[in-house]
Amino acid sequence: MTIPFTDCLNRLKNYLYICILAVSCPLLADELTTDPAQPWSVECFPCDAGRYPPLREIVEIENQVVVDLTNPIYEDGILSTHEGGVLRAPDLRVQAKHIIYVRNLEANPPEFSLYCEGDLLIDYRDKALVGQCFYYDFITHSGMLINGRTASPPWYVGGKQIYFHPDQELVIYDGYISTDEGPDKNVLVTSPRITVNRNRIMTAQHINFRIKGVPLFWFPKFNLDLKSIGESPLAVKFGWGGFLGTHLSLRYRFLTLGEFYGFLRLSGYFGRGLGGGIETEYNPRNSSTEFYTRNYYAHDLSINDPEKRDRYRYEGSYFTCLGDDLTVKATYDFVSDGNMAADYATEDFDLKTAGKTQLEIRKNACNWIAALYARIRVNDFQSINQELPTLTYTWRPFEFGTTGIIFENFIRASYLDYRFSDDVQNAKDFHSTRFSVAPRIYRPFCLGAVTFTPEASLIGIAYGNSHGGSGIGQAVGDFGATIETSLSRCLGGIKHVVKPYLLYHYLTPPKVPLGLPYIFTMHDAYNELSVARIGARNSVFVKQSTCIKRPLTFDIWTNVFVHRGKVGRTIQKGYFEFEWVPTDYLFTAAHGAWNFEHRQLDYIDGRTEWSVSQNLAFALEYRHRSKFDWRKADFYNFLLETVRSEAALLASPLSERRDILLARLFYRFNPNLWMKCQLRKGWNLRGILDTITETQGNLPNYTEYEMNLTRVIFDHWHATFTYERRFVDHRYSFTLKLAPSRPS
Repeated sequence: MTIPFTDCLNRLKNYLYICILAVSCPLLADELTTDPAQPWSVECFPCDAGRYPPLREIVEIENQVVVDLTNPIYEDGILSTHEGGVLRAPDLRVQAKHIIYVRNLEANPPEFSLYCEGDLLIDYRDKALVGQCFYYDFITHSGMLINGRTASPPWYVGGKQIYFHPDQELVIYDGYISTDEGPDKNVLVTSPRITVNRNRIMTAQHINFRIKGVPLFWFPKFNLDLKSIGESPLAVKFGWGGFLGTHLSLRYRFLTLGEFYGFLRLSGYFGRGLGGGIETEYNPRNSSTEFYTRNYYAHDLSINDPEKRDRYRYEGSYFTCLGDDLTVKATYDFVSDGNMAADYATEDFDLKTAGKTQLEIRKNACNWIAALYARIRVNDFQSINQELPTLTYTWRPFEFGTTGIIFENFIRASYLDYRFSDDVQNAKDFHSTRFSVAPRIYRPFCLGAVTFTPEASLIGIAYGNSHGGSGIGQAVGDFGATIETSLSRCLGGIKHVVKPYLLYHYLTPPKVPLGLPYIFTMHDAYNELSVARIGARNSVFVKQSTCIKRPLTFDIWTNVFVHRGKVGRTIQKGYFEFEWVPTDYLFTAAHGAWNFEHRQLDYIDGRTEWSVSQNLAFALEYRHRSKFDWRKADFYNFLLETVRSEAALLASPLSERRDILLARLFYRFNPNLWMKCQLRKGWNLRGILDTITETQGNLPNYTEYEMNLTRVIFDHWHATFTYERRFVDHRYSFTLKLAPSRPS
């Protein structure tokens, strides 16, 4: 039978309609369904929920959930509203306009969940989140937030999906990290997966760093501790000019393991070489253990050496408390050459010389303190008194019965090895064992308004080696007394207190003359000394409504040399110390001395610090030192003056005349722009006497200053331009790093 062509065409149309209907029915059903679409991803979030807990535990969870809805509707175990509400549970608070709360514990499996959207705000543990819609399963303590974001200023984190793990970890898919709160992300870090664990450690993988949409860096991994937002995880510096030349530096935090951080530092010096290093930091909040390291290497040249060579610096420090009374402290510093530290000190004017390599173990008991101390030389260019090791022991002072006499003692045992720098020619190292004791007794007597305190001590030292080639013993008697009183007078709310005092100190002639024992430190040099300090300390107290302040203090004294030795006059100098704090924003202090023998100002150091307003502050300091003010380690130790003539001291490096002016200025133009300036100017610099030509010249004057101009960009980033005028060169640099917040 023949079928007409029109019938074939109609049948073909019917078949085509059926196929179209079969394909489009599922799409139409999705559009017409009354059930909300599942917010979870293709990973099938409910399948990752794990095993359901027993019914008893589910009931306990139910009792901890509080639901407060506006005009709720209840049907078949579902409580819903479209007018807003709040739900509270342990570690969770949800606020939204549309809320569907499901509780059907009799079902198999049981249902106990929450779905909400519209004006959504979630408080999860210590984090606040917002997003489009949120689903949470109370049984498995897990959930999903669509198009969510959270903040821990200056960080703003978000993504298409945020997965709430049962272990309180957040996993963000197709996420971003930015320091911009608004929709325009000027500084943006994107990552396909970001995690924030329960300790607020954020980790991002395969990240791209962009500024204004321009890709700049790619990193395989990014770690950030949201609890320590003050540390910038990324800092970039570009500099040019001066000895360093054009260079680019990058500091990046690449490792976060709990509270242990690792930083990578890379530097490129155009025309000089490359450098890089790794820095680590461990300083937990709930532990007394601290650990820091800095390791840097460069194939570079130094200021005094135009040839490139390997240069390095490895330094670190460690501190911990073992129990309540035992501490361990260690530091080390390995440097390739003496200029390594100075060449790379670009943050201030001071030269950061190589530090010490040492270990100290201290035990603080109730009635005694003991310490084991060791120091070694690891850099050939340093002159160091090695202690291999030193053991000290101190008794707690105690009273002899009821006599009022206080006794204390100090014991030290050491093996000392003094090593001179390899740069010092014809210097001979020396070493010796050393054992010393220093028992001391004193007794205060109150004689009316006067307090009289005599004291006596013995300094005993035993050396295993000396200049004579054999062991030797040293013994010195140390006697003294203190007499002081207090006079006061009140004028309204002001009280003036004057405390006159007399301090007397006498050292007996040593058993062994000064030139025989090895001098490792100043505690090995003794000579007969008899000196008294006479002075008066003044204080002014002001009574205020809430407290008592001391705005003014003034101390003036002089030293009287009873046994002068090689000191020129009995009363050689007069000293003063002055401190004035008229307001909480102004501080002025000065101290100095007048040389009676040479009739000139021996030294003076005066400074003023003033915070004029919240936008302006400055400090000014002037330092003057004459050639008769000796550079001593202990300013109040006068043994040096009694055994060395003034001519010998003038010819030594201990005599260094100079005048220095120091100034600092801070000015904030607006909350996003401020300036800091520093100035150091030196003149009247006296050189060291050349003993061969017997000539002595002046060093050239110098003026050094540094200016920093900082601008806040992209809400939280600090862009700083720095200009440094040094004695030998000019340096410029531009730095970009993250700041925790805007300046107040």
